[in-house]
Amino acid sequence: MKRIRTANFVAAKDSIAMSPGEALATLRRLQEMTQSELAESAGMTQANISSMESGRQQIGRDRAIALATALRVHPAVIMFPNYRVASAARRPVRSLRRSYRLRSTTKRTSKKAERGVLRGS
Repeated sequence: MKRIRTANFVAAKDSIAMSPGEALATLRRLQEMTQSELAESAGMTQANISSMESGRQQIGRDRAIALATALRVHPAVIMFPNYRVASAARRPVRSLRRSYRLRSTTKRTSKKAERGVLRGS
């Protein structure tokens, strides 16, 4: 079987742009909830939910937290529906690996000496 090389692939782009209100409506429908049920579990009125879904009213941080709790998702899913995770997740992983590698040495060495050891020189 031929091996697939990941270098041959390009990351997919967002297929649709979505507003926070549209994300809220989509999440609510995926949970098979009505606006009234969501409003009751989030401590709001059905009119507020309708206004936020249609874009007439901004969601805001506190409302996003209450809605996210009711929908069992992270508030960022509602507030930033078009955020690309893949590009942002790369940098912290590298810095975590580097800090782990530097902390895992048993004795104190200079950075130059440690780089030489890691490179094999």
